[in-house]
Amino acid sequence: MTDLPAHLTVTDPAAARALRQDSAFLSLFTAPVSPSDVAQRAGMAANLAHHHARKLADLGLLQEQRREGGKVF
Repeated sequence: MTDLPAHLTVTDPAAARALRQDSAFLSLFTAPVSPSDVAQRAGMAANLAHHHARKLADLGLLQEQRREGGKVF
């Protein structure tokens, strides 16, 4: 796993929008956790949590890791 830097400079407009819109969701990923676990804690549908986690990972704002039993971010 590659550690993320303590500070990120966001230059991609899509990533900036995602940070504005999904900052509360992103804050639930303080340790490696599955989107399903986050969905349960946040009271949202698991498929929606997976969608948002994938979107944030595609923008470089979350790191996906394969773990036994599935993916964590």
